[in-house]
Amino acid sequence: MFDLLGRLFNQLLIAGCCLSLILVLVSLAGLIRLLPALLPFARLGLRVFLVLSYRAYALILSRLAPDAKRGLGIDILSGFPRVVATGLLSLVVGLVFLALTRSPVTIWNAGLFLLHGLVVGWVWNGIEEPDDLLLGVKLR
Repeated sequence: MFDLLGRLFNQLLIAGCCLSLILVLVSLAGLIRLLPALLPFARLGLRVFLVLSYRAYALILSRLAPDAKRGLGIDILSGFPRVVATGLLSLVVGLVFLALTRSPVTIWNAGLFLLHGLVVGWVWNGIEEPDDLLLGVKLR
């Protein structure tokens, strides 16, 4: 009797796992199908995030630039020093944010903050005004 109930429970458990796997695969297929419709929103969100980061970093670095030029002889608003400065600034801001929210600081988090700052510093000139031709935009 218990053997029969054990096999029944085993079959129900296997059927539940298969059903869960099928539901995950169907959901994944639906997400992949919606991906082309979601990409413009993701691109817009990324652009807004980069513009806000750029404005904050430009505000901070423009105030630090005269002191860096006078003390270190480095122009942190151009070239490679700008990329390094925005990377370090992003890392510091991110670590302060994690400390304020009492979230764990991991290498993964620090790497993402550093990468974000490096990207902002690298594409600094093209964030506010993209370099390529945009349709519907008045040319100067």
